[in-house]
Amino acid sequence: METKDVVKVALRKKRFILVKNLKEAIKIANEIAPEHLVLQTKNPRKYLNQLKNYGSLFLGEYSTVAFGDYCSGPNHVLPTDETSRFTGGLSVKDFIKIQTYQYITKRGAKKLAPIAKEFASLEGLDAHKKSIEIRL
Repeated sequence: METKDVVKVALRKKRFILVKNLKEAIKIANEIAPEHLVLQTKNPRKYLNQLKNYGSLFLGEYSTVAFGDYCSGPNHVLPTDETSRFTGGLSVKDFIKIQTYQYITKRGAKKLAPIAKEFASLEGLDAHKKSIEIRL
């Protein structure tokens, strides 16, 4: 597709959201959870901690999406369709296997038992509740 055609499509699909101030814009950006979020304002780093839901964030006048797509960012595999509400872009961490374990002492089991038994009862999981009672 030629550049002029891309521009035509982009202009046809454009949306404007009129906001009262930057605080409201940040709130809306966090709700929309865009794949690419560009913040063009003085001292954009000031707002970094307020922006929570985006695939890749571009701060300041020199930070164009093109740089992130091709050479400046960690990669270009980003969450779309509001999924940046619960995940970020693909990273090295996605290829690392995380394993956890639990070692609970008798004393620890006694402390955990009441709440775990309550949850088991609420969920109707009698075998879970029984497995706790056996250990006590």
